[in-house]
Amino acid sequence: MPAGLQIFNTSGTIQIDENYQNYMLLAKGTVTSGSLLDDAGLPINGVQVFTSSVTEFVAVRGSDRVALHSILPSGAGLRYVFAAPFGSSVTYYRYALGVNSAQPYGLQVFNAAGALVFDAMCPSMRIETILNGPDYAAFFGDWVWNASKQYAVAYGAWSGSIGMDVTPVGTQLLIEYWRSSPSATAIAGGLRFSLNSRYWTRSQMVTSAPANPAYKFGKFQALIVDVTGQ
Repeated sequence: MPAGLQIFNTSGTIQIDENYQNYMLLAKGTVTSGSLLDDAGLPINGVQVFTSSVTEFVAVRGSDRVALHSILPSGAGLRYVFAAPFGSSVTYYRYALGVNSAQPYGLQVFNAAGALVFDAMCPSMRIETILNGPDYAAFFGDWVWNASKQYAVAYGAWSGSIGMDVTPVGTQLLIEYWRSSPSATAIAGGLRFSLNSRYWTRSQMVTSAPANPAYKFGKFQALIVDVTGQ
């Protein structure tokens, strides 16, 4: 670059650049999974996280399996719904661009347009790696990156299977529709990816079974974020 500020780490990777906006930690919280309504108005066990902008994204770290259920618009932001076993603990991390700590000290970097691109008093997002592939089952198992660190996952898009179960009840049939998605559980120094238990999306009584909506979207995309100390 002909002018401006750049800071590199010992590996030669740019850490701060006046032309690059760093994703910073905007908010963090820990919630307990409970019964809530999904985008179809049906109850599932899980948690929901709201953002104030569509440019934010959410990473999660769970004491048990946490799977992405849906991402939908909500006001000026997004509503993330994560499926998780009832009573389990889920910590969420909201990351955004241009977060201003409003502290009277520390380094701040602005670009030529006057937009804040870095604030030393706000924790920066640290990406450990990216998992991306056509079949989510290929990522199942324990992934350990550094035993002294903690990690969260930011899902890039929903993946998983949907289907239905049919149970005779007298002269009628009980139809139960379900979803199952890849999920992550926090382990020492990494994450354990597995298939989330089925969670029911709706049910109905009928006299004849409809066509089975069996469907699988296997593509898997996820950012693994180092949240140690955040």
